[in-house]
Amino acid sequence: MKRRVDLLICLRCGHSPLERQGPLARCSDCGRAYPLRRPGLVDFLPQSEDDERRTTRLINPKHWWRKSRELYRTRLAPPDADFHRIMNQNSGGIVLHLGCGSGWLLDELAQHPWRLRIGVDRKLGRLLKAHRLPSAGSNLLLIRSSPYRIPLLEKTVDTVLLQNPFIEFKDHHAAIYEIVRLLAPEGRLICRVETDHEERLRQTLGAAGFAYYRIGNWWVSRRIEAQSEPLTEHAL
Repeated sequence: MKRRVDLLICLRCGHSPLERQGPLARCSDCGRAYPLRRPGLVDFLPQSEDDERRTTRLINPKHWWRKSRELYRTRLAPPDADFHRIMNQNSGGIVLHLGCGSGWLLDELAQHPWRLRIGVDRKLGRLLKAHRLPSAGSNLLLIRSSPYRIPLLEKTVDTVLLQNPFIEFKDHHAAIYEIVRLLAPEGRLICRVETDHEERLRQTLGAAGFAYYRIGNWWVSRRIEAQSEPLTEHAL
């Protein structure tokens, strides 16, 4: 991959890669064009998709309250040592944060040698804030799209980061299956949920074919079919 746009696919016809033409990323097959709101920030949703009424139909209404509380807590709390330990073990490829919001966790990921950091969110305003982060640069790609249909090539992402999927999304199963489509054969899904959702996450990961182990509050999982040895042997 020489350019960030080479990872993107057209949502209308599935063609890739897209071609950059000035302020647009255009599909050379069907002609569909997607606006580049900023360098490295591609908008795959029409303006009508950004209204609050439509968003609340797709995103859990508790999402923003929980996210604001978590952001407040993380700004005051010390760095998460377990998170950085996991990143040290898995960094080096392409990482995707689904539901990245204003990008504070993408900023944390910049401390590790990722080849490319990708943030996906539905809200353009939050992605614009992420684009203004000090760590934003040529190895950051921001995508405004549905969490259930992400315009990226299959099996290209090495690590997916997901926080509170049962709060973030009304259809968490659809989000997990989209992650399965994107993950490389040796890719990992790293999750964190509230304590009262841990059993639900265990069932969801098992149903999607993931084996997992835990480091602190984080769940590190990988598809069983892609494993050479059981991850459960490494459970802490």
